This record gives sequence, C-alpha cells and structure tokens, in this order.
Amino acid sequence: MIAHVRAPSRETHYVSERCQLRGKLLPPLGHLGDQDMLRLLALAMSILGLGASHCLGQTSKSMLAQCREVVAHEKTPSPFPPDKVLSATACTNYIYGFVGGYLVTLQLVGAKAQICFPTGATPVQLATAYVSWADRNSEKMQLPARSTIMRAFEEAFPCKK
Repeated sequence: MIAHVRAPSRETHYVSERCQLRGKLLPPLGHLGDQDMLRLLALAMSILGLGASHCLGQTSKSMLAQCREVVAHEKTPSPFPPDKVLSATACTNYIYGFVGGYLVTLQLVGAKAQICFPTGATPVQLATAYVSWADRNSEKMQLPARSTIMRAFEEAFPCKK
C-alpha cells in the first residue's frame, strides 16, 4: 500500500510565514504590559477617529443644522418626518461618538477631565447645549465640528475645581 503524503498547501505556507514575520516585526501581544496595550489602543482610536472625522467632513454648520432638528423635535413632539430622521440621527450619533471617545481617551491617557457630563444626560440635552452655544458663537462655525462641540461642552459642562 502506498501512503500519500500531502504537501503543505499554499495557504498553509502563507499562514506559517505570516506567523514567523509577526514574531519578528511585532512582539507577541502577550509580552506587552497593560500600559503599552492601553497606549496602543488609544493611538488606534485616535487614528480611526481622525480618519473618520476627516472622511465624513462634518462641519460645524452641518452639525448645527442636524442638531437643530433634534432640538426642534423635542420642543414640539410629533412623529419625526422621514426627511428629518437621518439628519437628527447624524447629530445624536456624532454626540454619542464624541462623548464615548472623550471618556475613553481620558481613561486611557489618565488626563484630567475638562468636561463633566451630568449623570444621565440625554443626547437631546447635549444637542440643546451645542445649539445654544453655537447660537452665541456664530463666528466659530467655520471650525470643524469636533472643535466646536468640544468648546460647547467645556462651557456647558465644566468640571468643578
């Protein structure tokens, strides 16, 4: 009886090479300390956040228009018109992303907070704070949304000293 020995497939060879290179180019993740892992995570999140905000091109003017939809709907509750849903969702999603990214970055970097969001604050309350600040600071609407939302929240929700 002749035994057939199967040669390693091209895929197996590729995976093997990739694993060998990984050990040379990057240390195995198990050898990184907690602080190093947190720094890598913070760096990755920053890069992703900058890329996303650049690609989306969220301007302060568009952010303000979107958040006005949220605030207007809150003042006169009624079914959301279908043509306004996307706009309002963009505002609240941007706010959720900003707050989440801000809090995670503070935790990872160990920085002192400049913004202290109230416990249980809703996206509508945050959108209202942004619209209110923007109405008082119309000359800053040429700045990127990430800058104006930071300034608005720093003013609306300062941390006690």
